[in-house]
Amino acid sequence: MCTSLLNKRWAVFSAVVLYSLLLFAASQLPFRRPSLLIQIINNALHIPAYMALFLLLYACLGSVLGKGKHILALSLSSGISACFGLLMEVFQSGISGRSCSFSDVLLNLAGIAAGIAFIGTKDRYFISNDNIQGV
Repeated sequence: MCTSLLNKRWAVFSAVVLYSLLLFAASQLPFRRPSLLIQIINNALHIPAYMALFLLLYACLGSVLGKGKHILALSLSSGISACFGLLMEVFQSGISGRSCSFSDVLLNLAGIAAGIAFIGTKDRYFISNDNIQGV
């Protein structure tokens, strides 16, 4: 059982690292004046991208910290995701055709907030169902 838990932790940690590398690579691609549609799509993708990063980090930290550390895992996941997004924007300022954008930072934070809302909704749903079923 211990090795199974360890394997799950490594799998989640590996997913966090690979996803972070994917986000980093995608955010560093140079752009030539994209069309308005491409800009809208690019901006809209910040929200699900950072929601996924937050949720992966939350799963990873939750498995490492254990039960009863929900708030700590939530806080650390939020902070790490926000810092990662801010660093990506700073790195973009040195790339041709890219810039550091405050609106992108806000969209990243909106994705993190969506992840927090998802966690809160999921917890509330399962807790209320458990209470109804008497489990």
